[in-house]
Amino acid sequence: FLPLLVCISVALMNLVTAVLVEGALDQASQDKELLRHDYHEAVRTAIPQLMQIFQESDADGNGQLTLDEVSKVPIDTIIPHELLSDSASTMQEIFDFLDVSGDGQLSQSEFV
Repeated sequence: FLPLLVCISVALMNLVTAVLVEGALDQASQDKELLRHDYHEAVRTAIPQLMQIFQESDADGNGQLTLDEVSKVPIDTIIPHELLSDSASTMQEIFDFLDVSGDGQLSQSEFV
């Protein structure tokens, strides 16, 4: 009789543990989705500001930004803190990352 009680107790503990783990995983998934939504909202609100920064930074008015023009703008002005990643900490790194065409200039679409 005692082995049967031990088996039933272990099975019930496993069920309770499974329910708790499933709840924790669901909550983590919801938190991740909320963070993703907040990030998208931050990007959406930053786009008009980035377009204005592009226009103000384009000193020669040719619709392209060079590294010299971009380097005159403080990094936290271009990239809000909530969007700034650890992968780019200097304007040179950001410029190289954004310069998709590799021509040494950023168009407005590359910049934004």
